[in-house]
Amino acid sequence: MLLNKFHLWIMLLGSSLIAPINSPAAEIRTFTLSTGDQTYFGASGDIKNIKNPTIKVKKGDKVVITLINNNSEMHDIALDSQLAKSKMLKQTGDRDTISFPAIGNDYYYCTVSGHRLAGMEGKIEVSEN
Repeated sequence: MLLNKFHLWIMLLGSSLIAPINSPAAEIRTFTLSTGDQTYFGASGDIKNIKNPTIKVKKGDKVVITLINNNSEMHDIALDSQLAKSKMLKQTGDRDTISFPAIGNDYYYCTVSGHRLAGMEGKIEVSEN
């Protein structure tokens, strides 16, 4: 019986080293952006109607961003880190979703020539807690 308790203690100690019992669970954080004239706008929640909103998440979260094209220009969304890139949205109403792990601060932007330079970009801030 003593040997079994010892093994159980080692197993619990080992699992707490991998994922501490009191650590917050990673969340799925969902955001929706819409396109304007070479800009992004928050389309829902805390970022609604904010131009090129800063997306704030915690390290380890899964980030899901849906982009909706609200004009007749082509747009997409990509990350500087190259963790994700949407398909090119060519028509009004087109949409696509990207997802990626929050591992560090990053920038999102439109890859269409001249759009980023015109200001079509925003920041992703990743905090430790």
